[in-house]
Amino acid sequence: MSENNKPNERWDPSNWFLPVFSLLIFVASFSLIAWLVWWHLEVWAQRSAEVELDADALPVEIFHVVLPIVAGWIGVVLGYYFSNRSADAGARQVLEAQRANAPLAQKLTEYRVIDEMIALADITKIVLETDSDGKITNKFSELKAIVERPGFTRTPMFTARNGDVVFKAIAHESIIYKFDSRMRSVGQNPDDMSIQNFLDDDEVIETIEGTTAFVSRRATLQDAKVAMEARKGCQDVFVTKTGRETDPVEGWLPNVWILRRTIARAES
Repeated sequence: MSENNKPNERWDPSNWFLPVFSLLIFVASFSLIAWLVWWHLEVWAQRSAEVELDADALPVEIFHVVLPIVAGWIGVVLGYYFSNRSADAGARQVLEAQRANAPLAQKLTEYRVIDEMIALADITKIVLETDSDGKITNKFSELKAIVERPGFTRTPMFTARNGDVVFKAIAHESIIYKFDSRMRSVGQNPDDMSIQNFLDDDEVIETIEGTTAFVSRRATLQDAKVAMEARKGCQDVFVTKTGRETDPVEGWLPNVWILRRTIARAES
């Protein structure tokens, strides 16, 4: 490789700091050990001049003095080694996750929502009925009846329009049961209330408003995933012809459904 083709090498303090720092620690530790041994020998010599000492005890005493320093130095070296290995392993995991993310996103663009969604005919739903004033007449108990079934956690609600249905709202079991409990706590029977009472409640409105995404029938599974993640608290994506909320609903992708499809496609 010619000089002109060599990659630019930037000066990085970390390239020399750790080796130099480690060397300084080693020199300091070794110097301290040498000084302690020398000092101990001096003390031993002075004591030997005054009283008779057992010569076999000298190595043992020196060993007891040196051992804590050596053990501490070894602990620092091992701690640095394993922390460095742990950091490297964590970095590799992040890089592998980043590398895996792009191919998955690319793969999900190959699958259309119309092939992955729950079709309208298969959705357990409530088609709302209204009176002459446009007020919803369906009972609130209809919402509870659906989420009380095993495996059902939410109830989509649609309004009929020219033989099709248009999205109105979707209520998850948490807000349904919370409304039921709150009404009973103030002496009202929610079973005598209508879905209109439920949808007009301020707390219900605050909870469910703006938490649903929409995509067109031409969208991909990746588009649905991105649309759901772009809205705070969103757990449901509905498929319409053009992706507008006012268009007739053609299918539904709950968050769990998207997750299952994503995992399945990632493994395929």
